[in-house]
Amino acid sequence: MIERRTSGVIDTRVFIDLSEISPDALPTFPELTTITLAELQQGVAMAKDPATRALRAERLGLDLMIAAVASGRGLPLYTRNTDVFVGLESLVTIVPV
Repeated sequence: MIERRTSGVIDTRVFIDLSEISPDALPTFPELTTITLAELQQGVAMAKDPATRALRAERLGLDLMIAAVASGRGLPLYTRNTDVFVGLESLVTIVPV
C-alpha cells in the first residue's frame, strides 16, 4: 500500500473532479497553484464535457501560466493580447502594450 503524502499540489482537473476522487488518493493537505485558480477564473471548470475542458485548458495553458507567475510575484502582466486575459483582472494587473 502506498503511504499517503502529507501535502501536494493538485491540478485543475483534480480540483474539478474532487467529488469523484477518494480522499485517500489525495494528499492530506492539498494545495492549489495560481495556474489552477486562473483556469477556474476563466471558466475552464464550467465546460460540460471533458473534451471541451481539455481543449480550453490547452489553448489557455501557456498564457495562464504566464499570468499566474505574474500574479504570484505580485507583478503586472504586459501583453499585446489582452483578450486572452479577460476575467483575470482580480488576479493580476493586465497592462496592454
